[in-house]
Amino acid sequence: MFTQNEQQVFLRRAVSDLSKEIERHKLSINEEVEEMKMSRIEEEEEEEEEEEEEEEEVVIEQAECRCCGLKEECTKPYILEVQTFFSGKWVCGLCSEAVKERALKFPDISIGQAVEFHREFCDAFNATTRLNPKLSLTTSMRRIARKSFEKRTHDSTDFGSSSNRLSRSEENGPTDGFNKAQEENGPTDGFNEAQEENGPTDGFNEAQEENGPTDGFNKAQEENGPTDGFNKAQEEIGPTDGFNKAQEENGPTDGFNEAQEENGPTDGFNKAQEENGPTDGFNKAQEENGPTDGFNEAQEENGPTDGFNEAQEENGPTDGFNKAQEENGPTDGFNKAQEENGPTDGFNEAQEENGPTDGFNEAQEENGPTDGFNKAQEENGPTDGFNKAQEEIGPTDGFNKAQEENGPTDGFNEAQEENGPTDGFNKAQEENGPTDGFNKAQEENGPTDGFNEAQEENGPTDGFNEAQEENGPTDGFNKAQEENGPTDGFNKAQEEIGPTDGFNKAQEENGPTDGFNKAQEEIGRTDGFNKAQEENGPTDGFNEAQEENGPTDGFNKAQEDNGPTMDLIKPKKRLGLLMDLIKPRKRMGLLMDLMKPRKRMGLLMDLIKPRKIMGLRWI
Repeated sequence: MFTQNEQQVFLRRAVSDLSKEIERHKLSINEEVEEMKMSRIEEEEEEEEEEEEEEEEVVIEQAECRCCGLKEECTKPYILEVQTFFSGKWVCGLCSEAVKERALKFPDISIGQAVEFHREFCDAFNATTRLNPKLSLTTSMRRIARKSFEKRTHDSTDFGSSSNRLSRSEENGPTDGFNKAQEENGPTDGFNEAQEENGPTDGFNEAQEENGPTDGFNKAQEENGPTDGFNKAQEEIGPTDGFNKAQEENGPTDGFNEAQEENGPTDGFNKAQEENGPTDGFNKAQEENGPTDGFNEAQEENGPTDGFNEAQEENGPTDGFNKAQEENGPTDGFNKAQEENGPTDGFNEAQEENGPTDGFNEAQEENGPTDGFNKAQEENGPTDGFNKAQEEIGPTDGFNKAQEENGPTDGFNEAQEENGPTDGFNKAQEENGPTDGFNKAQEENGPTDGFNEAQEENGPTDGFNEAQEENGPTDGFNKAQEENGPTDGFNKAQEEIGPTDGFNKAQEENGPTDGFNKAQEEIGRTDGFNKAQEENGPTDGFNEAQEENGPTDGFNKAQEDNGPTMDLIKPKKRLGLLMDLIKPRKRMGLLMDLMKPRKRMGLLMDLIKPRKIMGLRWI
């Protein structure tokens, strides 16, 4: 047995011998690699020299056709070969075919005479007042040559199929991604040949030939006229994406004003909006820049895209932001730069360290989550879109499996079968009369956007008050709002007119869009902003308290410390209902205790009747 010292010495020697052997092999390999590189370089140099010698030997000259005058670059040997055949005169390929054809028809004449005859014919043809006589002559000669070729090869088995014949023609030259038929009709992006007659739009099938298709319509539209906001007038005109000329008579569709009658709008906005105030989320500053969706005045210089703040003036960002946001304060789907600027829609101050996005990452475990929350919410009390931690607080919008026991709210699971669901419900709605986003049960009641007649008895959800019991609401508003003040961001101007899909005639003067009030005339806010936003430019659903903190969706200063909304309820100002109900019913027992004896949505009626003054908003 070796001692420990002897073993160490033996190992050192072995390692040393191995290192020497490796080094020796490494040197030999490096020498071989160098030799290979040198041989490769020498071979490449020899190939380059050979290519240069060949290029020097090939002399390119420009030859001019003695008949039509066309010029081509040819090698010297080829020019001499052609001249030898055509009596010392060089002719192009098309003219050579015409000369050969004449020599075959008249065997008595020589090739030189045939060349002279064809030259005289070309001169006479070019003497006309055609815009481009040489091009016209070439086109005509190409047709003659093609017919002659087809005639000579008509009985040949090699060229019996019409697909094998000469097919090169000026008729075909398609544009980018278009088929041959587009030459005559000027098609747009991605259309088929059937569009030749009808002037196609985006993504239509052949059946549209007769009816003038709209966006994404099938053959069945041939008989019925299209959908997606288009009227029968489109049958004659073939609309584009969202609007056709026929709208001059009928008034525009979704979100467009009468000013579009003159300009024929495109998707979202035309120049005519300069006078009338922009549509969805745009302010007057857009008059100069042709805005897109949701931009502020700072965009005047940069033409921004979706959802960018003033800091973008310098960087002109796009949708889903660029690196420049690191310095300027991020927008929706935020980055670390939020540390300085305070978050926007769905983010709290705790994100300063982690810079989460929408539907947040694990880093939220420490900071209290935001919209679409993770397990870390167990400790912090969740906000919009809650998890199991809601067991203590009584959940709000967008709940998880824990709702099985407590009766869910917006976006619920199968447990709703027993309790009568609200917004976004399942099959159980067949018995209870659904709300916004309805199921087959609506077949009998013919609801509008978010409500059916069955709501007359139960008092609807999705931000509607008791006054709707008598009137049956439209998309977010009915005349009954005259007394209570409207919801979904609309002002009293709607009292007289009863709005449609987010806009009424009263907006003609104020130019607001979805969720704008009169105060927006001066400020050009976006969805759901009040005057207090003049200084802070908040996002969706902010109150005056946001002036200092720039909160997120539906949160005020009290949220700085607690995240959730419970501390707002304690004063019981016009929201005392929720606090009084929650105290004796911990762990979300509230909804379960109330709903069990009240099937078919009786809960809302029993709660709403004794609590007027729009106390329904807590739902």
